[in-house]
Amino acid sequence: ARSKRMEHHCSSLPPLDFEEKVSNDEILNSTTISTMADLPPFGIISALKSYQPKTASEVSDWDCQLPPRTECGETQMTAVFLGYRPDRLQKFSNQVRKMLDPEIWAGLIKEVILVWNGNLSLKDTDKGRTILRWAKDPEKPFRIVYPLQEGFSNDLMNRYHPRWGVSTKAILFYDDDGPFYSIPAVTSAFEYWKRNANSQIGAMARLLDLGPRAQAEKKELRQSSNVVSNDDLWVSNCRVHGDNVKYHFQHFAQTQANMALPSGSILHRNFLCFLWHPALEPIRQFVRAHPVHPDDVTVSTIVSHVSGRPPQVYSRRLNPPDTTPANNATNNKDSNEEEEEEGKEEETMEELDQQRRRRLLWDDGNTRIWAAKREAAVNSLVGYFGSLNGGSDGWCFGTPYHDKEIDFCFPAQARYGMLPWMAEDNTPLPCPQIREITEKQYIA
Repeated sequence: ARSKRMEHHCSSLPPLDFEEKVSNDEILNSTTISTMADLPPFGIISALKSYQPKTASEVSDWDCQLPPRTECGETQMTAVFLGYRPDRLQKFSNQVRKMLDPEIWAGLIKEVILVWNGNLSLKDTDKGRTILRWAKDPEKPFRIVYPLQEGFSNDLMNRYHPRWGVSTKAILFYDDDGPFYSIPAVTSAFEYWKRNANSQIGAMARLLDLGPRAQAEKKELRQSSNVVSNDDLWVSNCRVHGDNVKYHFQHFAQTQANMALPSGSILHRNFLCFLWHPALEPIRQFVRAHPVHPDDVTVSTIVSHVSGRPPQVYSRRLNPPDTTPANNATNNKDSNEEEEEEGKEEETMEELDQQRRRRLLWDDGNTRIWAAKREAAVNSLVGYFGSLNGGSDGWCFGTPYHDKEIDFCFPAQARYGMLPWMAEDNTPLPCPQIREITEKQYIA
């Protein structure tokens, strides 16, 4: 329904004049490479209209149900890792060892699943053989699934398939090399998810910069309807009128984020049905065929359109206040070197380039070409649905740490006592309870 409304809105816009038409053609050419996979604008409309279930079982198997807004009764998550190379399992094995120790993670993780998406055998390395022994140990809630052996394509979307039979409603996703976050940060994320179970919850999030026309539309929507939360905003994407979004990868956004990267993200298991629904096969084909294999943008786009909400972003670092002695922060000492290294707020483009390419198994050695291809994929997906969510509110929304004038969390990463759904000592409040924070308690 939203895509149809947006298509009608785009068709009602005044036609472009000659100069605008030339400029629009240049924009489209700059974000589309003829040899790359692409998706048609508003293609979701025809995809849903033409979809016909082949069997009665297909109807029942893919009877997807939206999650409720809250899941206050949930107490555990399943951690799902995607792996493909047996020679890069050191970080993974260190993290899983901690997750499987109930004394370290306090039983927060019910099960760990490794989705092995590689052609190489885990038997080829010592770490791999250790992990295989874990899977055989009945005392360990750990198992390995092999999509390629079950006939799946080599697809980054395999980690999201409902076939893996996740038993918990909350699923915590990671790449095998992280980054991984501290137990206090992940605990706060789980509590945030309980109160926003019908959204994607993420730690490393990106905002997509709108073009001039869409930016003006968003501003007008805010002013005309007195919108307070970004949750209530959807902006049209009219490719034929020059709309083009820019992939803003210079920093991780807390507010205004339109998508989240997989590592550290949490999804309700009900969303897996939508992500793999047969009607959305054209999107999954696009992910497999495109050189940057944009599974992250795809998941955020589908989930936001199905739920009607942007991703919610949690603070990936959550430290005690400066007044708390370091030796009292026993949980935080397991924050992982990866999280500390990744935690620098302003990373260079080169570092981000290397991180992302590592996950994609793709590297042409040219940052500009990578960025152009990445941006082309983003525009294809946004245009396919014909609109973009208004962006996240951020963990700071409704607190003194939210600078409303520029819509920014300050500080970008929270400390104990700053999160409304956690007590001042960072223990969870009874769900769905939140507390009012009226003044800043700590200097950032």
